[in-house]
Amino acid sequence: MKENLIKLYSHNEQVLLQKLDKLFDKWRRRWDENQYGWFIRDGFYPGYLSMKKKILFFARDCYNIYHIDGTIPSYGCYISEYIPQYTSGILKGKSINVVRFHKLLVKISYALLNGSNAPLPWQDVPSAKEICNTGKIFHDISFAFMNLGKLSHEGSSNADWELIKEAVSFSIEGDNLIKKEIELLSPDLIISMNLNDNPHGINYLHKTFGKDIAPARNKINDCNVYEVSLSHQKSVPLLDCWHFAGRFSEDYIWKPIYDALSAIHFY
Repeated sequence: MKENLIKLYSHNEQVLLQKLDKLFDKWRRRWDENQYGWFIRDGFYPGYLSMKKKILFFARDCYNIYHIDGTIPSYGCYISEYIPQYTSGILKGKSINVVRFHKLLVKISYALLNGSNAPLPWQDVPSAKEICNTGKIFHDISFAFMNLGKLSHEGSSNADWELIKEAVSFSIEGDNLIKKEIELLSPDLIISMNLNDNPHGINYLHKTFGKDIAPARNKINDCNVYEVSLSHQKSVPLLDCWHFAGRFSEDYIWKPIYDALSAIHFY
C-alpha cells in the first residue's frame, strides 16, 4: 500500500496492516507455486478499529482490479485501489450511486453503524455519494472487506467459480489462510454473499471454517444465520445473504440482514 494511504490509518491499524502484509506475503508465495490468475490483497479501510461494531464483508472474487489505474501489477491491493475512489464518490468515472455493489457496501455499513439500538431504517440512510462527499466515509463508517478467492480475472463481472475453486484449494492447504485473515480482522459481524450458491455445489463456508462454524440455526427471510468461533474471541454471527451485485431492489437485499440482526439481538 502506498505511503500516502497508510497515513490515513491509526497507529494500531498500521500494526494490523503489517500483520496482514506478512500473511499476504505467505499467501502470495503459494500463488507463485500454483500460478493462477492475479493475486489481489484485501483487508480493511481506515477507521475500522474505531467503529463500535467491526463489520467484515466476505465476497466471492474480483475482476479487472488491476486495470483500475491502467496498469497491471503482479500483486494488486483491492483496498488501496478503492480508498481514493470512495473518498471522491467516483468509481471508474461513475458516481458510486450507480455502481451497485460498492453503493450497497457503503449504505449497509452506514445503516449498521449509525443506529442506536438497532440498524437505521433504510429510508434514513443517505445516498452513497452523500456519505462519501460529506466526510462520513472512513469516519462515521468503515469496514473490512475480503474475497473468498484472492485471484482477479478479466472480463465478466460474474464470479469465476473455476478460479475460485483453485484459489481456495491452495489457500486452505496446511495453514488455512482464509480463516487466519478473518481472525486477524477480528470482526464482530461477518456478512457473506451467497458463497454456497455455486456450480460445484461446494459448501465454501464449511471449507473455510470447518468445525468452527455451527450449522445454520435458522433461515430468516432469505438470510442463513451461522455462529463462527474465532481464536481468542467469542463466537460471532455470520449472515449469508444475497450478493450485493444481485439485480434486486436495495430493500430486498437489506431487509433479510435487518431482520436477522433483530432476531439474534445483535445490538
